[in-house]
Amino acid sequence: MGSALGRRAWRIHFFRRSSGLYEVRVQGGGKNHRLFCMLLRDATDLGGPSLVCLGGLSKPRRQAADPKDYKRILKYRSEFLKHRTVLS
Repeated sequence: MGSALGRRAWRIHFFRRSSGLYEVRVQGGGKNHRLFCMLLRDATDLGGPSLVCLGGLSKPRRQAADPKDYKRILKYRSEFLKHRTVLS
């Protein structure tokens, strides 16, 4: 079974630089997949520096994602910053 991880299979981008979110991008199965996360350097309540995954989406290649998906991620970010948890 081959692995795409040996090649440049995924990329990390800023998602709305001012939001503090990162977007991990992966292509596979004819779709683009996105994972949105935050990097927290001083998260003593989480045991130290942490990567918080907020959610993701998949969409057909060369097609825009639904704006509702991005709004959902921003809502999760706000909820996490306020309550230190994300409930959908």
